[in-house]
Amino acid sequence: MPLNRRGGHWLNVLARLKSGVTVAQAKAEMNAIQARVAQQNPGVGMASEVSVVPLLQQTVGRNMRTALLVLWGVVAGVLLIACANVANLMLARAASRQKEIALRLALGAGRWRIMRQLLTESILLALLGGGVGTLLSYWGVKVFVAASPANIPRLAEVSLDGAALCFTVVTAVLTGIIFGLAPAWQFSRADLNETLKEGARSASAGIAAGRTRSLLVVAEVALATVLLVGAGLMLQSFAKLLTTDRGFRAEQLLTAELDFSVAGFTSWVHPTETRPQVRLRELMDRVRQLPGVESAGAAYRFLRKDNLPPINWPFVIFGRPPLAEGKRPTAEHGAITPGYIRTLGMRLLRGRDFTEADLLGAPGVALVNESFVRRFFPNEEPLGQHVTLEGTPGPLGATDVYGLPMWSEIVGVVSDVKSLSAQPEAAPEIFRSYWQWPMQSPILFVRTRGNPTALIAAIRRETKSVIPSLPSPTIRLMIERVGESMAQPRFQAGLLNLFGGVALLLATCGIYGVLAYAVTQRQREIGIRIAVGAQKRNVLTLVIGQGMRLALMGVVIGVLCALALTRVLGNLLYEVKPTDPLTFVGVSLLLVAIALFACWLPARRAARVDPMEALRYE
Repeated sequence: MPLNRRGGHWLNVLARLKSGVTVAQAKAEMNAIQARVAQQNPGVGMASEVSVVPLLQQTVGRNMRTALLVLWGVVAGVLLIACANVANLMLARAASRQKEIALRLALGAGRWRIMRQLLTESILLALLGGGVGTLLSYWGVKVFVAASPANIPRLAEVSLDGAALCFTVVTAVLTGIIFGLAPAWQFSRADLNETLKEGARSASAGIAAGRTRSLLVVAEVALATVLLVGAGLMLQSFAKLLTTDRGFRAEQLLTAELDFSVAGFTSWVHPTETRPQVRLRELMDRVRQLPGVESAGAAYRFLRKDNLPPINWPFVIFGRPPLAEGKRPTAEHGAITPGYIRTLGMRLLRGRDFTEADLLGAPGVALVNESFVRRFFPNEEPLGQHVTLEGTPGPLGATDVYGLPMWSEIVGVVSDVKSLSAQPEAAPEIFRSYWQWPMQSPILFVRTRGNPTALIAAIRRETKSVIPSLPSPTIRLMIERVGESMAQPRFQAGLLNLFGGVALLLATCGIYGVLAYAVTQRQREIGIRIAVGAQKRNVLTLVIGQGMRLALMGVVIGVLCALALTRVLGNLLYEVKPTDPLTFVGVSLLLVAIALFACWLPARRAARVDPMEALRYE
């Protein structure tokens, strides 16, 4: 449609907001302008609502920011767990060097020098780990990009650049300092007299280090609990997404996107021969005659995607009190041909479908979905009611300046179809006959009896034969479109579960490491217990009890933190509550079971301690 015609509603305009102006303010101002223009130009069909969204949201989708923040949080959680493990190892190593540190202090080394040495070792270890991680990430980025869904915006720009390397170095240095500080501080304050005694250990340093190790294990388990709860929620959400009924059958269904706007066609202007429905009808007739085709239909704006805002049109129901602009009810709008309902696999619940007689010049007709009826006709019969999307409608039977019917009679009610997005949802929708409301970019739907890909070449050939000036249509399997809508949730769930598994493994190693070290440190005590009559089960209970107390404390703290933090996942979850009790209970039981296994290994070793060997003078 030429831009000098006031009936054009489908324009995408880029604008930069003034400083201090919000998107909501811009939308309110644009809708006010739209209403004013509609009043000045009655009858041109300008009742649609202006959609104002940030360009970033239009490009990447509504929930990408939330997904990235969640990913950042997950990565930070795994990093903290790994650092806690390293801190535990450094505490154990520093404990084995108590005498060395005490000798250095006795020979005149200052505490700051001892701290500096231990911190330097910690930073070097962190830099070494960061360097190895950077080398692995060179291939990891390639694997990440290859495994990522193609519909993630700007995925091709992901690379290991200078900024990423600088971030890695800074992160490594900071983690080395933060998690090397505790052992450096504790063991630089060792009691010289007690530590230098023959065969003695510093009780104060040992107790402090033991508390620190226990605290780190509790923190590890708590972080692992939060990450596993998030991973469990995402996995459950994805499972719901896989099994949801979208309201149509995607199997054996082809879609062909047609663009009449570049082929010399117009939607509403005269003469009639330039309108797309003339050739589209001929194309559909020829496609229906192809061998292997069960049915065919067409629609405009099918199944809204995640990054596209809905076209919510204000409408008026005939006989109801008129409402002011901005207060009218809204519904999504689409134009469909006869055969579309059957081809898609939708259900006609009441009334009739569109027919080939519902042409331009015939009385306007419309179909509405279940959601529309539930919201706007909860206690009334919708069939026979009249609706209009015009801002200033005339009487029944009136037409606008383009010859299109202003009012449409509701002749049928169809089942809901959910949006083609990561969170499928049904919304109130009005369908009008495409023959009465032709659009320039319809989608042709073809249901086949056999392999749908076998008909792609034939559909292209028929399109070229009927409309030589039309560009070759983009033909895709509907199952691919549905799969594409689930690609990002699948990827997000996979990443969270991968990191959750890593967190679980690290937390298990942390529990095992602390208990194994404790068994080594308490070997003489355990030997004495066994020598005075303690049974193996008593030793097992002692060691397992120590580890399980830490694990249970971590699980409880983690569950409480998860109850607060998983609310961030609300926009990413589908039909799953962020506080889903099944997920929380399942994760808690899993962690308790894994912790029990991690405790049993060192406990079994403790139960096998030889009393004579343990009591031998060191």
